[in-house]
Amino acid sequence: LNPLLARTDLVGDEAKKSIEMALLWLDKHYETLEAGFVLPPLLTCTDLVGDEAKKSIEVALLWLDKHYETLGAEFVLKHLLQKEQLPEAQKNRLIRVSLERIIANLENDEATFLIHICMRTWLNDEKLIKDIFDVAIQWLEAHPRNFEKDYVFNKLLRRPRLANRDWTRVAKIALNWLESAPKDHPQRDYAISSLHRRCVSLLHSTDFEYLIDETIKWLKEHKDTDKAFKGLLKSLSGTFGKLNTHHPRYKEIKELIENKNNRFE
Repeated sequence: LNPLLARTDLVGDEAKKSIEMALLWLDKHYETLEAGFVLPPLLTCTDLVGDEAKKSIEVALLWLDKHYETLGAEFVLKHLLQKEQLPEAQKNRLIRVSLERIIANLENDEATFLIHICMRTWLNDEKLIKDIFDVAIQWLEAHPRNFEKDYVFNKLLRRPRLANRDWTRVAKIALNWLESAPKDHPQRDYAISSLHRRCVSLLHSTDFEYLIDETIKWLKEHKDTDKAFKGLLKSLSGTFGKLNTHHPRYKEIKELIENKNNRFE
C-alpha cells in the first residue's frame, strides 16, 4: 500500500481506489506498527477529501495514541498537523506530544525534525506558543554546531511575542552562527535582517557594531541582487531611524540608504 499511495501518477478513479484500499486496510490494522508506514503517504494524498480525509485523521490519531513513542511516529505527526480538517484541540494535543518527544530526544535528528514542524504550525493557544519558544531555545542551545539552525532562530527572532530576555539569548546564537557560517551562505542576509528587529534596544554595543558592519558589507557586496538587497536595506532603514545621530557610521549608513533607495525609484 505504501508504494501505491506514494505514486504521483495516479489520478481520478485510480487515486480514489488506492485511498479506499488504504482505509479498508486501516480499519482492520490501525493499531499495528505497520499502519505507521501507510498513514504518511495516505495523509499527503491530494485526492484525500471530505469523509475520507476525516476518517484518515481519526485513524491517525488512534494510531498515535498507541504508538507516539515509536520510531517513525514523527512522520505521522508531521503530515497530520498539516491537515486543515484537524480540530484545534487535537492539533494542540499533538504539539504537546511533539514537544515531549523533542525534550526526550533533544540531541538527535528526530528532535530537529519535530522542532521544525512545531515552528511551522499555526496556533492560537498563547501558552502553547510560549512552550514552543522555550523548547526551541533549548534545542538551539543543544545544537551549537548545527548549521541548519538558522531556520529556528530566524523564526524566533521575528516573533513579536518572544520575550526580550529570550530574544537576547536567541540573538547571541544567531550572532555566533553569523561569525562561523560561510560568507556566501544563501540565508546570511535573512539572518542579519532578523537581528535588526530589536538590535537597537537589546544588543550589546559590541554585537550591535558587528551587526552594522556585516550589514554594510553584505549590501556593498550584493548590490546587484534586487530582492534580497531591498529586504536587508529595509531592515537597515528601520534600525537607522532609531540610531543616534552621533553614531560614528551614521553618515555612511544615511548615504548608503539614500543612494540605494534612488536606485529603486
